[in-house]
Formats: sequence, C-alpha cells, structure tokens
Amino acid sequence: MERYRHLSTREYILLLLKREGELSTKDLQNRLELTKVAVSRQMIYLEKDGFVVCRVGRQKAGRPMHYYSLTQQGNEQFPNDYGQLAVDLMEHIVLADGEDRVDQFFARQQEKIIQKYEGQMEGKALSEKVAEIARIQDDNGFMARWEQVSDEEFVITQHNCPYF
Repeated sequence: MERYRHLSTREYILLLLKREGELSTKDLQNRLELTKVAVSRQMIYLEKDGFVVCRVGRQKAGRPMHYYSLTQQGNEQFPNDYGQLAVDLMEHIVLADGEDRVDQFFARQQEKIIQKYEGQMEGKALSEKVAEIARIQDDNGFMARWEQVSDEEFVITQHNCPYF
C-alpha cells in the first residue's frame, strides 16, 4: 500500500477490486492490513453506495466467505476514453469506406430503436405517442420534455445528448 498512500482506504479498495476482479474479505484484510470488522464496515458502505456487490461463497469447512467485486458504477470511478475511441472508429470508417457507411450504421441504429419501442406506440393518440417518446428519451439520458404547440403540432426539447 506504500505506493498508494495518497489514496483513502475506500479508493484503495476500489483499485484492488479493479485490478483483481474479485476479492474475499480475508484477501482485503491481508492487503489492507485491517481487521475483519474494519474491512466489513468499509464494504458495507461501498455496497450501500452501489460501488461493489457481494457474493457469498461456501467453503469446505467453516463459515461462508464473502467475495466482493465492482459494479458498473464502481467501474465508472476509473478513467476511460470510450467516447474518443468511438469517435476515432467513426473517423476510420469514413476514411476507409466513406460517409455512406456511417450513414448506413446510423440508419440501422434508428431501425433497432424503432423496433424496440414501436409496440409501446400502438393504439395511442398522437399526444400520447409524443409523451411516450419524450419519456423514452428522458429515460435514455436526453433530459427530454414535450409540449403541444397546436392541435397537430408538438415539440420535443432535449436538454442533453448522452452521445459524443
């Protein structure tokens, strides 16, 4: 732990789980040089905050062992550059195959979204469909709201785009 002295115990536990994948309470005790009670207390808070998940494993003899691993939220505490990778990939596709290839990709994505949600639109009035689309977009991180401008005109406003 000498190298990571600047990290809090909580941060160091997350780092260990990121590197190792899954660790038992006993493994964490040994790595952190803490008591079982101290480790358990840290893990309770990390689990409560949604950063780790606990799995109980049986041993040949003795009490069951608790094994901890990172959740998606726990993994998100570490830097990544997925967005830039996606942009670089799109640029590569444009250079290699042209912009039409990217347009085809987005057309397929649009079709997948339509197929996923079209069942939720069946039998609904236009205003209900607009409200449902806005709700779906909001659930997907677009911070969407809608309003009816006239009898047949609606506006959906998105305040965020979760895609780069």
